[in-house]
Amino acid sequence: MARSEFTDLKGPLSRALKQVASRGRAAALDPVWAEAVGPALSRQSRPLLLEDGRLTVEVDAHLLSSVEAEKILLIERLNARLGKSAVRQIVLQAR
Repeated sequence: MARSEFTDLKGPLSRALKQVASRGRAAALDPVWAEAVGPALSRQSRPLLLEDGRLTVEVDAHLLSSVEAEKILLIERLNARLGKSAVRQIVLQAR
Protein backbone atom coordinates (compact mmCIF):
# COMPACT_ATOMS: atom_id res chain seq x y z
CA MET A 1 0.00 0.00 0.00
CA ALA A 2 1.39 3.42 -0.94
CA ARG A 3 2.22 5.64 1.93
CA SER A 4 0.83 9.16 1.85
CA GLU A 5 3.36 11.88 2.46
CA PHE A 6 2.20 14.74 4.64
CA THR A 7 3.80 18.11 3.98
CA ASP A 8 3.74 20.59 6.82
CA LEU A 9 2.50 23.86 5.34
CA LYS A 10 3.29 25.87 8.44
CA GLY A 11 6.90 26.49 7.37
CA PRO A 12 6.16 27.73 3.84
CA LEU A 13 3.18 29.75 5.06
CA SER A 14 5.23 31.40 7.79
CA ARG A 15 7.97 32.29 5.29
CA ALA A 16 5.40 33.79 2.94
CA LEU A 17 3.89 35.86 5.76
CA LYS A 18 7.38 37.05 6.71
CA GLN A 19 8.05 38.17 3.14
CA VAL A 20 4.76 40.05 2.94
CA ALA A 21 5.30 41.63 6.35
CA SER A 22 8.84 42.67 5.54
CA ARG A 23 7.43 44.67 2.63
CA GLY A 24 5.58 46.91 5.09
CA ARG A 25 2.44 44.85 5.52
CA ALA A 26 2.88 43.63 9.10
CA ALA A 27 -0.86 43.00 9.37
CA ALA A 28 -0.05 39.79 7.50
CA LEU A 29 1.66 38.69 10.71
CA ASP A 30 -1.54 38.91 12.75
CA PRO A 31 -2.09 35.11 12.79
CA VAL A 32 1.54 34.41 13.70
CA TRP A 33 1.50 37.15 16.34
CA ALA A 34 -1.72 35.77 17.85
CA GLU A 35 -0.25 32.27 18.00
CA ALA A 36 2.98 33.53 19.59
CA VAL A 37 1.43 35.78 22.23
CA GLY A 38 -1.87 34.07 22.93
CA PRO A 39 -5.45 35.26 22.58
CA ALA A 40 -5.54 37.73 25.49
CA LEU A 41 -2.52 39.75 24.39
CA SER A 42 -3.34 39.50 20.70
CA ARG A 43 -6.65 41.28 21.37
CA GLN A 44 -4.73 44.14 22.97
CA SER A 45 -1.85 44.44 20.50
CA ARG A 46 -1.02 44.18 16.82
CA PRO A 47 2.09 44.13 14.65
CA LEU A 48 2.51 47.33 12.64
CA LEU A 49 5.77 47.00 10.73
CA LEU A 50 8.51 44.42 10.18
CA GLU A 51 11.58 45.95 8.63
CA ASP A 52 15.17 44.63 8.74
CA GLY A 53 14.34 42.32 11.65
CA ARG A 54 12.73 45.11 13.67
CA LEU A 55 9.08 44.47 14.52
CA THR A 56 7.05 47.44 15.67
CA VAL A 57 4.02 46.44 17.72
CA GLU A 58 1.15 48.57 18.93
CA VAL A 59 0.13 47.62 22.48
CA ASP A 60 -2.52 48.92 24.86
CA ALA A 61 -0.71 51.38 27.12
CA HIS A 62 -1.45 49.54 30.35
CA LEU A 63 0.39 46.45 29.03
CA LEU A 64 3.60 48.13 27.86
CA SER A 65 5.72 47.17 30.86
CA SER A 66 4.58 43.54 30.93
CA VAL A 67 5.16 43.08 27.18
CA GLU A 68 8.52 44.82 27.51
CA ALA A 69 9.52 42.21 30.10
CA GLU A 70 8.58 39.39 27.68
CA LYS A 71 10.33 40.67 24.55
CA ILE A 72 13.04 38.01 24.45
CA LEU A 73 10.51 35.20 24.80
CA LEU A 74 8.27 36.76 22.15
CA ILE A 75 11.19 37.07 19.73
CA GLU A 76 12.01 33.39 20.26
CA ARG A 77 8.38 32.37 19.67
CA LEU A 78 8.08 34.50 16.54
CA ASN A 79 11.35 33.21 15.11
CA ALA A 80 10.26 29.63 15.77
CA ARG A 81 7.32 30.34 13.47
CA LEU A 82 8.93 32.69 10.93
CA GLY A 83 12.47 31.40 10.74
CA LYS A 84 15.69 32.16 12.52
CA SER A 85 16.45 35.88 12.87
CA ALA A 86 13.23 37.02 11.20
CA VAL A 87 12.64 39.19 14.26
CA ARG A 88 15.70 40.52 16.06
CA GLN A 89 14.08 43.39 17.92
CA ILE A 90 10.60 44.35 19.08
CA VAL A 91 9.73 48.02 19.42
CA LEU A 92 6.58 48.79 21.38
CA GLN A 93 4.25 51.66 20.65
CA ALA A 94 1.43 52.62 23.03
CA ARG A 95 -2.12 52.91 21.76
